[in-house]
Amino acid sequence: MKNKIKSFHLLLLIVLMLPLFCTNCSKQKSVPIPSLKEQGAAKQLIVDGKPFVALSGELGNNSATNIDYMKPIWPILAEGNLNSVIAGISWAQVEPEEGTYNFEIVGSIINDARKNNLKLIFIWFASWKNGTSSYIPDWIKRDYNRFPRIKINDGETIELLSPLSEENRNADARAFAALMKYIKEVDSANRTVIMMQVENEVGVLLDSRDRSDIANEAYNGLVPEELMSYIIKNMDNLVPELIEALKENGNKTSGTWKEVFGPGKPEGLIMPVRNLVPPMTQEEQDKALVTFPFYSDEVFMAWYYATYINYVVEAGKAEYPLPMFVNAWLKQRQHSWPGTY
Repeated sequence: MKNKIKSFHLLLLIVLMLPLFCTNCSKQKSVPIPSLKEQGAAKQLIVDGKPFVALSGELGNNSATNIDYMKPIWPILAEGNLNSVIAGISWAQVEPEEGTYNFEIVGSIINDARKNNLKLIFIWFASWKNGTSSYIPDWIKRDYNRFPRIKINDGETIELLSPLSEENRNADARAFAALMKYIKEVDSANRTVIMMQVENEVGVLLDSRDRSDIANEAYNGLVPEELMSYIIKNMDNLVPELIEALKENGNKTSGTWKEVFGPGKPEGLIMPVRNLVPPMTQEEQDKALVTFPFYSDEVFMAWYYATYINYVVEAGKAEYPLPMFVNAWLKQRQHSWPGTY
């Protein structure tokens, strides 16, 4: 009888401790979310709890928009000594109608990358891609009143969403938040997706800034207090070109964009896609690469692009806080004036 009681007590103890064991097991098996870690003066990407150097292959802009097209590509990527793949996601494809989302392609790409033991870095081709808005949904393309475009020169409208529009920004942010929510649902247990690039090489072609009515009003108004406060507090860490522009214009602590950063592009000056006309000497090319002739225009656009994109990023991170980044359109020879890069 005593042995039976002991056996019963032992069985009861095991049953009571099972939840504790299961909890510990689940904790051990959970995969930490990718993150960025401060490492001296640098930031280190941490994936699966360890430092990760991304040896990535980047797909063509539209390659990942077709499941069948990608089928023969995955084995090639897997055999190429890569550990990750960079793939684009089209806003037009995932939100064909406002508020209606289709993430079938996204899920397929995640599953196929996982099957081939590859991590994923997604590019969110949304409001902007290389100075155009070619990846926005048709319902946005058709509605110029609700979703305003940038105007250049003497009022010419181009197919480029204005970063000064809250309507544009909010639509992008809602879609990106829905995307990040979906990625969390299908991937938080595996962490195949490790980073997100938000938009791609933003900028205005053929002019140095947006010249729509709302943009002109902002440009002729005061520089936002948030930006001026940052500049004043971080003067020692600013890039030399910005420090020089501020110095040349009296190191003002407030004022309009032109008053603080200097003159913009002269009226009537039409920017070419490439600065070939008039032809530039080698010396002029070299100088153009390191000078910024219409600095207030560039800082103005950089601010509004940055605050727009940051709003989109914050909406996405609220759903699933993966590391996120943007890429910049760099100066290069024959593309060294504002409006050519």
